[in-house]
Amino acid sequence: MAVTGLTVLRDAEEPLPGWVKDKNNLNEGTSGTRLYFASERDGKEAPLTDVQFIRMEHGIPPAGYEKNSTDLNEGAGGRTIYTCYTRDPLRGTAIEDIYVLASDQRDTDCLPENYFKIPVDLNEGAHGKFIYLCYLAS
Repeated sequence: MAVTGLTVLRDAEEPLPGWVKDKNNLNEGTSGTRLYFASERDGKEAPLTDVQFIRMEHGIPPAGYEKNSTDLNEGAGGRTIYTCYTRDPLRGTAIEDIYVLASDQRDTDCLPENYFKIPVDLNEGAHGKFIYLCYLAS
């Protein structure tokens, strides 16, 4: 199974059929909007091969990347952070799963086996839990 889509859902918003909503609030420990990643599995699009985060209000995604328009620190007062992803096979192999890691420690490596942690705290500057996106590549 490959991840073919990635989006951000608000509060109790339910994912579309074929999408899986992660259980961890991206603004855990803050008063910000409750946000959750949702990923599509084996959809019609090519698999995602890389995910990056840009830290600026009007940031331009890297060449070949699509940017999600939701600020991951919406309402939390932290740094403005957006999700970008690509399907370019030159950027990596297919992403098979995503996992949101919420921790009280900045440098935690408490990951499921073979998962890669993107080293960007998605709660940066919001003074909540340390939130990281982790993924399993094929």
